[in-house]
Amino acid sequence: MGLLALLVGVGLGIAEPPVVPEVPASDAGEEAAVQVSFGFLGQLRYETRADAHGVGHGFGLRLARPIVGLELLRGRVTARVMPELAGEPRLLDATATVRVHDALAIQLGQFRPWLSRGFRTGLNVLPLPGRGAVVDRFRVDRDVGITVFGRPADGRLEYYAGVMNGGGAGSLRVDGGPLYTARIVVAPLGAVAYTQEPYVRGPTDLRWAVGASAYTVERRSELDSMGSTGGTRNRQTGASFDLTVSGGPLAANAEGFIRTLEVGARPLEWGAYGQLCAMVIERRLSLAVRSGAFSANGGPNIPLEAGLSVFLARGHAKLQLAHATDIDVHRAGVSSHRTLVQLQLAFSTYAPGRTQAPAMSWSKHPPRLVKGRHSVPSSVAHESGSAAEHSKVQHCSKSQSGTLEPSVHWNPSSQSVDSTHGAAC
Repeated sequence: MGLLALLVGVGLGIAEPPVVPEVPASDAGEEAAVQVSFGFLGQLRYETRADAHGVGHGFGLRLARPIVGLELLRGRVTARVMPELAGEPRLLDATATVRVHDALAIQLGQFRPWLSRGFRTGLNVLPLPGRGAVVDRFRVDRDVGITVFGRPADGRLEYYAGVMNGGGAGSLRVDGGPLYTARIVVAPLGAVAYTQEPYVRGPTDLRWAVGASAYTVERRSELDSMGSTGGTRNRQTGASFDLTVSGGPLAANAEGFIRTLEVGARPLEWGAYGQLCAMVIERRLSLAVRSGAFSANGGPNIPLEAGLSVFLARGHAKLQLAHATDIDVHRAGVSSHRTLVQLQLAFSTYAPGRTQAPAMSWSKHPPRLVKGRHSVPSSVAHESGSAAEHSKVQHCSKSQSGTLEPSVHWNPSSQSVDSTHGAAC
């Protein structure tokens, strides 16, 4: 409980930052050509579980991720490092991104491949405690490589093309065969952020986007006697399709997956899910439900989830309660029940608009004093990616609701439509 008290103390310490003036990027850029920022994302969870193996419960520190961000040349060059300190310490993200133009940027290092909207959405901007069983099953995890991407037409189009080692996080060479990735997104009404909580700052205008992703990789399933060459090679190819719609206090997401294997007991696997969430008390309480299905054990597995999120400390803290049921149709019964209570804390020292290039400047509305905007709440930061996963930048622009305030907006130096250096994983 000492750890819980410490986390709560940190959250309350950033709950009431002082009132500071927001300065247009064109002015601030002269003040700070270089900016170093620090952030943190933590999740403490209590879980009860009942399944075929029995009943269990307990507390666990799920995430403890400090984040260090660097911006140079008014945001045209950024870098980001994020380790995981919960459990066995390890490096999650280490990236550098160079912005050439709004339509062209290059990211290299270790990061989550640009595949699936669900996996690219940060853990800190999910209405339920986790991305869900379907996304977890079909995710392609972090790897080392390079991705070329862009968001032309004011973010109405996104494209990503990457090549990675194929050996996972920490890989220093191509293992079996490179991982090739591609993703394209079309958002006719304007850029759509990688968040499942777009309504956190208030009702939003109608936005929708459709996306498609694909990858292929050849993996070595076993090594030869020397442990380095030979072995059985298995090519895996996968694709996903996603739709996201938000408007007012509502947001909906749906995604489908398919992947094929050249060898193995299950040469074809599929999965899909849908999710609906709503802010029922503005900036305070949201509800969400998620349902899906995926192929497993000779028949479909159906995960069902429902829960709520309570936003505290101006969004730097979020308390979530959820219940999940997994139904194994092949076994003609419920395979497991889980009840989760999760406390999330997130913050960042990133100051909006300090090093932005001219293309990322303010809207036409004049600046005004806004309370606490120098500290980015977890409710508007996205993933890094776990989340926690790309360089996050919060911009001052005209929000979807039409008011001038820090809003979820795209920056070519980051990996997605996101808002801070801080808390996405």
